[in-house]
Amino acid sequence: MFIKTIPLKILMSTIFTISSLNCSLQATTCDTYTPRALSIDGGGIRGIISGMFLAELEKRLGCPLRYFFDEITGTSTGGIIALGIAAGFSAKELFEIYTLNGQKIFESSMFRRGIMRARYDHSGIEAVLEEKFGDLNLSNLSTNVTITSYNLNNGKPYYFSSDIARKDKMHDFSVTCAARSTSAAPTYFAPSECYRQHDIAGSDPQYFIDGGVVINNPAILAYSKLQHAYPNALDYFVLSIGTGEKQKSQKNQAHAAGALSWGTALIDIILSGVSTVNHDLLNLLIPHIDQERNYYRIQAEISEELEPMDNVAPKHIQALKEVGQKLIDENSKEIEQIVTKLKMRAGQAYHSSIDAEAALCRAQ
Repeated sequence: MFIKTIPLKILMSTIFTISSLNCSLQATTCDTYTPRALSIDGGGIRGIISGMFLAELEKRLGCPLRYFFDEITGTSTGGIIALGIAAGFSAKELFEIYTLNGQKIFESSMFRRGIMRARYDHSGIEAVLEEKFGDLNLSNLSTNVTITSYNLNNGKPYYFSSDIARKDKMHDFSVTCAARSTSAAPTYFAPSECYRQHDIAGSDPQYFIDGGVVINNPAILAYSKLQHAYPNALDYFVLSIGTGEKQKSQKNQAHAAGALSWGTALIDIILSGVSTVNHDLLNLLIPHIDQERNYYRIQAEISEELEPMDNVAPKHIQALKEVGQKLIDENSKEIEQIVTKLKMRAGQAYHSSIDAEAALCRAQ
């Protein structure tokens, strides 16, 4: 009963102090390095918003984003951006995938309405991804990146992971395949058909759909990956970037009963609900203690008109850019805080060649 009267901030601070004391007594089992993760939501063409924010962050850091994170996770459009960062592209280059190739990715046709077949021909997005990633495989990526998807072969979520691919060729796919799979949104694009790199004969095709059907905001996955890689760390840093959301009231569904009356509202509730739960969990797992903040959720509020994931009209693209710029302006202080923390944490220890490269980059 007594513990319920203790404010959460004081309780978590006490736990952190005890953990630090335990670390000093058992130096061989503790780690003062703070692992860092970047997580990027799905959202189709709204990747313009997250791409712009990341480009601004990278500009202020003065070095590639991949130098500052031990793990990068992404879903759908966020998965494409995550893979691009891990492959060495700048955030600006990835942001331009959408502004320069949106029409090619979401090329409309009067013969496709998403009823009997996918709304868009997947040849467009595949051409863009192949041009960007070429022959790269997941095992070629030195940065740890995890991309969400859903495997239709066994009916289970699947996580394309560079660190697992480097250890087990059974899980090594092309980067293009991973990007195509995580963004294969049902009704928008046909499922992807992929082959493991060791399957030279192409005898075991794997079929995947968009990771958003599993988890559109993969921040909790990023945190879990950090915990697995650094089990003795005293703290973790997670930066989660959204692609914009519209706060909706679902009061009009109070008397809904059948499938027809629920309509698309049920999908909205499921997607937003899972994302909110992830956010709430991370607030508990990485609490603010004595002004110390190690979890950031950056999300823009958008109008209902900007919700579509496939509207590539010039006016719509421009509106998304304006939202992205507003997100940057409204979070300028947070960006500076993030920059300070990332630079500080990158200098705490050389846990990988990436950390060493980051130190050299900042010294120039």
